[in-house]
Amino acid sequence: GPITFGKEQSEPFLGRDLGRQANYSEATAQAIDDEVHRIITNQYKRARSLLEANFPTLERISLALIEREVLTADEVRDLIAGRELAPLKKRPPMTNRIEDPTTESREHAASPAGFPVPDAG
Repeated sequence: GPITFGKEQSEPFLGRDLGRQANYSEATAQAIDDEVHRIITNQYKRARSLLEANFPTLERISLALIEREVLTADEVRDLIAGRELAPLKKRPPMTNRIEDPTTESREHAASPAGFPVPDAG
């Protein structure tokens, strides 16, 4: 429930927790530790079980991401449902690619992405 354990003291100094006084017994502290441990252990088991049960789907999604880098929501839904994705469309070739740098001017051939290079002299 809405219970706070430990008395909050506002100390602006570096080791402020050293002066913290417990307002609960050692048995209560042990019960809190036990419950936190139980919750963490149970949720770890639950997460692991979900991952193992859904491994084939997770693998399909990861392989599609490696291939495509980006997936739409519809593509993720298709993968979860076990459907194959449509083949990737080929990207159009780059139109500003420099094919033969010997035919380019000095300012374009010596710089990345066609940015001009200032004259050295």
